[in-house]
Amino acid sequence: MPFHHGAVLTLRAAALALSRADSFEALRPIARALGFLDTPIPLSAALRRDLGIHTLSEQAALHLKPGGLRLLVAVLSPPDSLHGTGDMRERALALATALKRSAPTGLWCLCLLDHTRQHLCLAAVLDHARGLRLTTLRVDRRRVLDSDADTLRSLAAIAEADANAHHARLADILGRDALSRRFYRELEQRVSALAG
Repeated sequence: MPFHHGAVLTLRAAALALSRADSFEALRPIARALGFLDTPIPLSAALRRDLGIHTLSEQAALHLKPGGLRLLVAVLSPPDSLHGTGDMRERALALATALKRSAPTGLWCLCLLDHTRQHLCLAAVLDHARGLRLTTLRVDRRRVLDSDADTLRSLAAIAEADANAHHARLADILGRDALSRRFYRELEQRVSALAG
């Protein structure tokens, strides 16, 4: 089901887009929801090597918007001893670090599918005093939660034309989702501990 950035996205349409994002091509509706409407630039193995992401990604493309806003859409390669456990957040941070080395002034966002095609990660890359920071939404495609779909709906509703404002809103929305998930995970652990 195609949809366009700025259009009102139903919870059902957002959930379907997330659950169906099982291939590189199926990530395109997610990129559109994030506001990247252009045709992506495919990144060959040589270009991925130049960017320093060739060992982290099997397939990748780059979406560009005026003002330096960039979205890397990629399918992650299987983890190896160089890149840790395969945790998507860890791998997303490694990708972001390589991209910021290549284009330090870019406002980077990521749309990543893991090598198993089961997990999706959306991230905004932020410069921080202690290094790069990511705000992320991690989705298990086999079990898309209403909160996942609602986050995609919020991302699709971003109306800011200015690249810095658009990036800041993406980061804010993704950051709120991470805080909510952390809160409920902590609450669940404490309730379990009390019950025990």
